[in-house]
Amino acid sequence: MWLLLQNEIQALLGHVVAKSEAVTHKGRAEVEKLVRNWTADLSVELGTVNMPLGQLANLRPGDVLILDQRVNEPLKATVEGREKFRVWPGQIRSRLGIQSGVRKDG
Repeated sequence: MWLLLQNEIQALLGHVVAKSEAVTHKGRAEVEKLVRNWTADLSVELGTVNMPLGQLANLRPGDVLILDQRVNEPLKATVEGREKFRVWPGQIRSRLGIQSGVRKDG
């Protein structure tokens, strides 16, 4: 369920929606359509490493970095820069992906 103030709905839709407290059926359908078409950046962090710039500058193809992420722990997934989930890496045929794990509060 999405709760928006009347003036926020009007700003999002670009026209006046009924002034009653309840959004009309047509208005609700338009809001749902708008929300379903929104996009958000989702990132999954494989791990991190802290290294001197000199070592970073000397990296070559084939070099191996040891990350701070353990293979038996879920990965951090962020939505619009804020951590929201812990996920597990996975693969279906030749495609890589993630499987949802634990949702973070906030």
